Amino acid sequence: MPSSRAARSEPSRELPSPAPGPRPSFGAPTPIRPKPVCLADKIDRQVSAIRGHKFADLGLVTRIQLGISDDSAYLQSQANDHMKEITRLQGLTFEWNQHCRPKISEVLDGQTGGTRQFVFPDLWAQLPHIPDPRYRKLHVLDPQPPEIPQRLEFFASGVVIHRDGTKFYCLQPVLQLAIQPFGVATFLLLHGRANPWDGRHPALLVEAKKKGCAMAFLVGGKLDFS
Repeated sequence: MPSSRAARSEPSRELPSPAPGPRPSFGAPTPIRPKPVCLADKIDRQVSAIRGHKFADLGLVTRIQLGISDDSAYLQSQANDHMKEITRLQGLTFEWNQHCRPKISEVLDGQTGGTRQFVFPDLWAQLPHIPDPRYRKLHVLDPQPPEIPQRLEFFASGVVIHRDGTKFYCLQPVLQLAIQPFGVATFLLLHGRANPWDGRHPALLVEAKKKGCAMAFLVGGKLDFS
């Protein structure tokens, strides 16, 4: 007959208490946040590319279309009534005639950073007057509609001041640029989209000048022909 043995009970061992402080999370990715955009650096880069002739000419811009921005002047009290009527008819667009279209080029400085950069290597001429879109000719003998000025300040979301003191109208978001390419009888559409990295859309900065030619820059967002 086998002898019964009493089960030995070993003394319990207590685990050491964890050190104070936040517990490490295993498997959780560390969030990477985009750095703040410095518009002055972007402008300086474009100016450097223009001065160094590090760009390839694409064509002439005939029209620029903007998206809706609640900060734009056309939605504020300072925009006059006839400007609001015009934007309802033709949208948030401004255009050039064949005598003063600005040239647009692509930057080739080897610092793309994943997005294509486009510049206006020449100064912008003042926007021309356009036929008032509120008037419609119903007969060939009807008089031509009166011409009205295109005022960028009514499209602007605000004013950006460069570190050298230059003031720029900020027009955003840029949705589309219609380009007449050199040597080709067609038109190209350069689309503005949100940059997947930081979610920002392209903006157009135009020097705030009442007379003469002005500097202009496309900054932020993503621009492509797809």
